[in-house]
Amino acid sequence: MKSGKVSSSGDMLRFILISFLGWRVLLELIARFTPQYLTKQTMFLGPIPWANFDGVHYLSIAERGYVQYEQAFFPLYPVLIRFIGRLFHQDFVLAAMLISHLSFIGSLIFLWKLIPLIPSLPKDKIPSIQKWTIVFTLAFPTSYYFASVYTESLFLFLILASFYFFQKKRYVFYGIGASITSGVRLVGSFLLVPVGLFAYMTYLWKQYGDPLLFMHVQPAFGANRSGSELVILPQVLWRYLKIFIKVPARQYDWWIALFELFCFILSLLLLWIAWRRKYPRAWVYFSLASIIVPTLTGTLSSMPRYVLVAFPLYIVLAQMPKALKIGIFIVSVYLLIIGTLLFTHGYWIA
Repeated sequence: MKSGKVSSSGDMLRFILISFLGWRVLLELIARFTPQYLTKQTMFLGPIPWANFDGVHYLSIAERGYVQYEQAFFPLYPVLIRFIGRLFHQDFVLAAMLISHLSFIGSLIFLWKLIPLIPSLPKDKIPSIQKWTIVFTLAFPTSYYFASVYTESLFLFLILASFYFFQKKRYVFYGIGASITSGVRLVGSFLLVPVGLFAYMTYLWKQYGDPLLFMHVQPAFGANRSGSELVILPQVLWRYLKIFIKVPARQYDWWIALFELFCFILSLLLLWIAWRRKYPRAWVYFSLASIIVPTLTGTLSSMPRYVLVAFPLYIVLAQMPKALKIGIFIVSVYLLIIGTLLFTHGYWIA
């Protein structure tokens, strides 16, 4: 991945598609490989391995609408699944996978296009940084969520598209993208056009009499989430310290807690580096909000997934010295293999 001339659109698409296909084949091979000692956990399995856990809820909402507690999930993704699924004879799984995969390819394209818009980057290094950024996005230990029935791909696509149009001063397109984004996840409203959020709150108020129901049902999903009061970060970190002291290290939950804390601290460090390197402030602040806001429920649960949309992380990693990049890549792929194997077999990761 040597530095060189600015890549053409054809070079960009070729690199992204080849990288994407290689990543997707790897994930599928991992999902189909089952060590003899790893038994499936059947409680939260979906119709396919890529629809486990939250995927079950998104498919349920698309097919039947909201049932008890599912109001925690914002509506845009399941609405799209329903609409597209009807075009494929009610095949909502196919619709969800199409949305996730096409959105992720679109995300990689916009991510590639955003990198030259960082004024502080050396111009001669941009082609190499673009390629390494794509590689680190694909190799991130929880990137399998981009290939799953989850909102991560669609959410990242809308975020990157919105920022791209803003940087290009195409504010109408930015407004449209930002409005839609807030209908996918709460933190999308931090793009400052919370039309989707207000629309969902209006629906919840009219249907259930509680415009904040998406927050109030959070405790139903465990992990000691708070649905009625905000928990500040020092309290959350204290809870994790107690986990490491009281829970035996041989238990699965101890290692998940460690992974959650590691992803949180690492993302803060990399965002600080992005801020020091003068990445566009809006990118850094939005990414910071996307990982801090979920902690207000009192837990770092799902943090390894939430950090996926903090896209400056991948660009910072792409600027590391070559030897360090290779080492990080190897460790990331190793963790990706383990995470994919566990997730597709019904083990909670994020």
